[in-house]
Amino acid sequence: MKVVLYIILGIVLVVIGFFIWFFIFFLQVPELNIPKNSNEKEKIALIDNWLEKLHSERKFNGGILITF
Repeated sequence: MKVVLYIILGIVLVVIGFFIWFFIFFLQVPELNIPKNSNEKEKIALIDNWLEKLHSERKFNGGILITF
């Protein structure tokens, strides 16, 4: 009976560890840093690079709102 309880406890710990990893580490999105003195073309280039990085890391969900 103790073996079954240890197995269940191990499974619960693995599931909790997965959720902690998923929500804390995997879902983090890098910050978009744009200098205030950059012109519109530079801003667009920085945003494009940022979106490409998100896409390559599979963190882009299509919902973006960017204001200047």
